[in-house]
Amino acid sequence: MASLEDVLAQHGMHATRAAVAELVLQDSDKQTLVRAILADISSGLAVAHPGDSRASEAAPGGGEGGGGGAAGRSGGGGRCAHGKQRGKCRACRGAQAGESSTQERQRQAGEQAAVAEQEMRRRASPPTRAEKKCEHNRRKRQCKDCGGAGICQHNRKRSECKDCGGASICPHNRKRSECKDCGGASICPHNRKRSVCKDCGGASICQHNRQRSQCKDCGGASLCPHNRIRSKCKDCGGASICQHTRKRSSCTDCGGASLCAHYRVRSNCKECKRRRAELAVVSAQQP
Repeated sequence: MASLEDVLAQHGMHATRAAVAELVLQDSDKQTLVRAILADISSGLAVAHPGDSRASEAAPGGGEGGGGGAAGRSGGGGRCAHGKQRGKCRACRGAQAGESSTQERQRQAGEQAAVAEQEMRRRASPPTRAEKKCEHNRRKRQCKDCGGAGICQHNRKRSECKDCGGASICPHNRKRSECKDCGGASICPHNRKRSVCKDCGGASICQHNRQRSQCKDCGGASLCPHNRIRSKCKDCGGASICQHTRKRSSCTDCGGASLCAHYRVRSNCKECKRRRAELAVVSAQQP
């Protein structure tokens, strides 16, 4: 086995790691010099041994000529275009810093341009004004006392007026969102109005399991001073009370909507119930 002086005399600073490691085992008294060679090899200053077949295959024209061997694999032995160590070259670091600062300036300019464009669009768009309330604390266009544009000649909300054919009225002559036949959005899976469905826990159901507006314990807004539902209170002259001091829907003199052809309350008329049962049997027999 050759000594450390023979290897250095033959290959100079181009000793391979294997040769240096082998010399460490033999010449333990010269470890300082070996460590220096290993440091040079690690930093990329040394090239592969000319006899290293793997280095010759990895970079054709291996050895010291043509930048072959380990130097070829490491991209010029870790040296930059200025012939210095890539990580220690001030010129390369300055160029990289200039590149990054240019990209940063471009990014900031792009952000400023986007903000300016958004501001221009905001100024160009017409201002949105909140609808003012009238003196009765209602939306002005839907206030009956003010004669708002949303109120029809029948003194109802125009979109929900059946006589005017409002847009919210469905083909079944009901409010579209509350029509069971149309599958309105306000109808729950239990075929009830969603807000007053106890099984769904509707928003209008209070903690006493009643409609909140009609709950006496909660002091509902639909209750009058006589502790009755305001629309059905005769003393208050509720909207459901007709001029004959009866419930408007079941008043025979007014022709209430709950009356059948026999002038009885439709839900309580025996003849109407019998007729409905006969029609159900006939429809079931038909194919």
